[in-house]
Amino acid sequence: MSLDPVSLDRDSEQGGVLIGMMMFGVLAAFVVLALCGRVVGEYRAVEDSLAATRAYWAAVGLGNYVLSRTKIAGVCGPKGCPALQTDYSPPENTFAGEINDMQHWYYMDIGVNYMMQLTYSVCQDNATPVGAVGEVVVRTTFYGNGGVPPAAPPCPAAPVAGTLLPPCAKPASPDPKTIEALRSLTAMRPVELRFCLVADGVATCGKGPAAGTPGGAQLITSVHRPAC
Repeated sequence: MSLDPVSLDRDSEQGGVLIGMMMFGVLAAFVVLALCGRVVGEYRAVEDSLAATRAYWAAVGLGNYVLSRTKIAGVCGPKGCPALQTDYSPPENTFAGEINDMQHWYYMDIGVNYMMQLTYSVCQDNATPVGAVGEVVVRTTFYGNGGVPPAAPPCPAAPVAGTLLPPCAKPASPDPKTIEALRSLTAMRPVELRFCLVADGVATCGKGPAAGTPGGAQLITSVHRPAC
């Protein structure tokens, strides 16, 4: 029995077309998977960036509130500041505590579980070239929804030249209850607002408010992010 050469050619062509289509389908699937992975990665990066931006401005808002209250109320009461006072952080810490409810930030337009939290320390700033008199630092750290609140950085017990607040430390792994969009907050650098209290009309730090004045004038020396 002889085979029809035309039939063989047709079968060969059909098989070749089928193999080509299968290879094209596999390649298309790889391309789709790669694009989907890239889109998901970019989406997560955008969400992380937005969370970090929201956290930063929450910290700036806390610092601005402290500065505003200092400007209005002063730090030494109606009788004014003592001549030998050097540490003005306790009243500044009181001002920050007035908005404790603002440590929890909710974004209901995004989702009922989208929440970030912050904690802060208000310390006498001993890491300044002009000394610690009238120098204050407000340090804010962050954690995501469901995360364990980190301990506030302790303030130095006494002024020591060159003393810095403890550096931020990245945790071994994000808290499993932290929703994905906030996972970057567990390792996010703190925000530090440094400022000094000065006498009215004085444009340099280092001496504190004038004795007998409420001490409401201040100069912002820096706002920065400590390295982790």
